Amino acid sequence: MKFSQLTGMKKEIVQNLEWLEAQKIEISIDLIAESKKHLQFLGVVDCNQLLYDGPALKRAIYRYNAYWLPLLAKHSESSSICEGPLVPPFDCEWVWHCHRLNPVNLSIVRYKSDCEEFYGRVLDNSGILSSANGSCKLQTEKLWKRLYPMESYDLDLDKAISEPISPLEKCTTYDLVSAAKRQSSFYLEVSRANVDSEIIMEEVVGRYKAFLYLIKQNGEKTIKPICVPTYNIDLIWHTHQLNPSSYYKDMVKIFGNILQHDDTADSDTSEGMNLDTVYSRTTAQCEETFGQRYWKASMDTMPHTPVVVEIEKSGAGAMLCGGS
Repeated sequence: MKFSQLTGMKKEIVQNLEWLEAQKIEISIDLIAESKKHLQFLGVVDCNQLLYDGPALKRAIYRYNAYWLPLLAKHSESSSICEGPLVPPFDCEWVWHCHRLNPVNLSIVRYKSDCEEFYGRVLDNSGILSSANGSCKLQTEKLWKRLYPMESYDLDLDKAISEPISPLEKCTTYDLVSAAKRQSSFYLEVSRANVDSEIIMEEVVGRYKAFLYLIKQNGEKTIKPICVPTYNIDLIWHTHQLNPSSYYKDMVKIFGNILQHDDTADSDTSEGMNLDTVYSRTTAQCEETFGQRYWKASMDTMPHTPVVVEIEKSGAGAMLCGGS
């Protein structure tokens, strides 16, 4: 056997071992099941595009701050306030979705900090059922009517322009209008005929773990770890973040800090931050580390998405920053 062949075999063994090591990363939720629910919800939102911008979105943001978050806080204190799962109004669920996917240019995780400021704890999605499920919301509607007799549970998107919006004592200053606009195209980017098949989802979850492994590996090597996820990896990452308590716990266990979310990275024009360049580096590192193609035509709608992940070093220690 030639020396080059032996070298190639050794490299392949090392790459396989790296992949197996990446797959040891523990995630505390079922990402496959949760990603399917995530896609289902995004599909329903995409059929109601008045929530992407304009009066309906602004009214939804008001209702989210005034009614849904306080109700969620009550439920987190005592799930007995509602028989069965709590189901958010469709419009409030969309705003909640956008709030949990906050950008990295804030110094801390915004959803976490807002919840802790207003309610003293992170409001998780435990015991919450998506409005896209299409059932089980009767008990929540009854509770809503009792707590908010002057506010309808369901928002009439066409009439939202005439609804009053008053100042609120507890209201996030995070720009949820811009957040919703940024998220409005995501469904088209990730939806494919076979994206929610069990086999595809299982492989993408494996690729997500590999993505996290690369970030961790770069941080340990003190390399500036700029990474760009493919769209399907980004779908899994979003899904993970939409489960706040699990995400924060998992990230601290993996990195020692929270991997934050940045969906504004496409506006960064600084040297070395061109997305094609960053994506090429990510691709090269992934393929060198694992011996596998980073972008797969059968799975990804586009070669990459405009998102950058970076670990910044500070005097207080390493802060992990990310995006999608």
